[in-house]
Parts: sequence; structure tokens; C-alpha cells
Amino acid sequence: MSDSEDEVMAAWVEVAQYASDELGTSIFLLRIDSIVWQSGQIIGNHEPNREGARKALIEYFSEVGLPTDESTQLAEELTASM
Repeated sequence: MSDSEDEVMAAWVEVAQYASDELGTSIFLLRIDSIVWQSGQIIGNHEPNREGARKALIEYFSEVGLPTDESTQLAEELTASM
């Protein structure tokens, strides 16, 4: 692995540890990666329509059990640069 790949893996480990600590249960890297990958696909399907992407993300996040406030905030953050 290159240094940048090592940095990415280390960051993912930190994300998983933080999420696990916050939720009080183990969260596996593949679960986090899957949610990020699916979010990227949703955004890609709606580009360049930021509002459409946000609405679709909020709906998706709600389906996987994220509360509305958190769904909205995450959708806004993920589409901020659109």
C-alpha cells in the first residue's frame, strides 16, 4: 500500500471506532463504506440537481433508520459542493 492508502485506511478505522463509541456497539468498516458508496450513487443519479439529491438522500437515510434531523444535516453536508 502507498502512504496515501495507509492514511485512508487509518481514517476509516478512526471513523469506525468513533461510530462504534457513539452508538455503543461495533460498527464494521464495510457497513460505513456501503452507506457512503450508496450515498455517492444517489448524488450521482441527481447531479447537478442539489435539491433532488438532498431529498433522495434524506429519504434513503430515513429508510436505514437515521432520524430526520440527522438525515437532513448529513444530506446537506454531502451535497454542499454540488
